[in-house]
Amino acid sequence: MMCNGIGGCDATFIGSHAGYRNKAVRRNSITCRSRAVRNFFAPLRVHHRGNGRVDRRADRNVAPRKAIEIKKNPSVNRDPNTVTSKQSARLEFRVGNFHNIGRREEQQDSFCSSDINDKSALLERGLMAVVADGMGGMEGGAAISHLVTDTFLNHYADAGNVEPSEFLYNTAHAAEIAVEEYRRRTGVKGGSTVVAILIKNNVLHFVSIGDSRIYLLRQNDLVQLNHEHTFGAFLRAQAEKGEVDPDEADNNPNRDALTAYVGMGSFRTVDRGDPIELKAGDKILLCSDGVFNTLDQNELIAALEGDVITASARIEEKILEKAIDIQDNFTGVIVECTDE
Repeated sequence: MMCNGIGGCDATFIGSHAGYRNKAVRRNSITCRSRAVRNFFAPLRVHHRGNGRVDRRADRNVAPRKAIEIKKNPSVNRDPNTVTSKQSARLEFRVGNFHNIGRREEQQDSFCSSDINDKSALLERGLMAVVADGMGGMEGGAAISHLVTDTFLNHYADAGNVEPSEFLYNTAHAAEIAVEEYRRRTGVKGGSTVVAILIKNNVLHFVSIGDSRIYLLRQNDLVQLNHEHTFGAFLRAQAEKGEVDPDEADNNPNRDALTAYVGMGSFRTVDRGDPIELKAGDKILLCSDGVFNTLDQNELIAALEGDVITASARIEEKILEKAIDIQDNFTGVIVECTDE
């Protein structure tokens, strides 16, 4: 059964190998601890994403992390069954997506989302969304990104009443193991980024590996929630400490090289932010680098106006209007929070 790829349909949807926004198929979903210490760059290993990336300076599209006030909720991990008295009424969600091959020969991005119409699953497990970007120029990138999203879908389907942060971390670890096994079995050298969210009891939890992004739009302010695992990010951190010249961080030719990805062979570099309490009107955007390397922050804010179906179509249109000869695959999932 097919469902339209943008907007909430009555099926879990996933996109991977097709180059069209609406390529979404119904899947019979069948089918893991404490907060990890961020270890962004040790040991430092870089891996190039391949040719044809859109050139950008280190700060070109980076949204300020303190642009909006975010209410963190560190107590939510104590009991996944409990909604504290301070929480507002349970939010409802609308989900949209876009998925385009760009000017590449192969679609190496994948995405998935849980079924927003399955109310029992939403109550018990929460709303999940995932974007994975197979490494450009590497053999097996498409299959590996698909394997990553499949792992999240399968674990979600098999999960009971989950603690969100643990679920995301353990499922990302399971994806790493699955990709490593696939690489051993096939001999390919590819890998994938991943960004994944789980919203439960009005609280957002996330995990990320690589350079895909998670944004929160609140009252027309856009903030990037996760930290990227790139050599440029490492250099920017060094520059903030005064250990390297800021120009080196901005202009190093290897600044886009990944320092962590799924399939790297280790699981030490994982970004997990504090839980964030969401409000009605919030939008969360998960996207591959083909989005933020093409549209700047102001363009993203403008494109995200309106409902998620319109916003999904508008982002795709704005990227295609740029007509960039080397436009990368671009994929995103938009989640809108509403009290209606």
